[in-house]
Amino acid sequence: MNEMNNLRSQVLTLAHKMKSEICSFGEAQKKAWKAIKAKQDLRKAVCILVFKKVNGDTSTKLATLKAEFLPEPKAARTDLPARKRTSAKITFWSIDDNGFRSFLPENLISIASIPSESRILEAA
Repeated sequence: MNEMNNLRSQVLTLAHKMKSEICSFGEAQKKAWKAIKAKQDLRKAVCILVFKKVNGDTSTKLATLKAEFLPEPKAARTDLPARKRTSAKITFWSIDDNGFRSFLPENLISIASIPSESRILEAA
């Protein structure tokens, strides 16, 4: 029950950030649920992710947040000011580009898990 309340809280927070004049709150909630589920899928598996880029182009990426695919964490740089974190963005590891990428949750078009990750490891 507590996990469900946490999910609802995340969805409502994200929906409030996403709503605008062109998008009703109900539509923002639908997009927020889709974004939260996408983040969960990315943590569990390798996925085919389709989203609209800021310039309007559609991008398809092989994406994940599974630890076995991520690079070793680097030491934090102390010579730079701390970055302001934007929780509204969905950040993922692109297997295609071998780097972190991100997009706005309202630009998510589709996400699909890939059943067999062993083929991904062999190809990478």
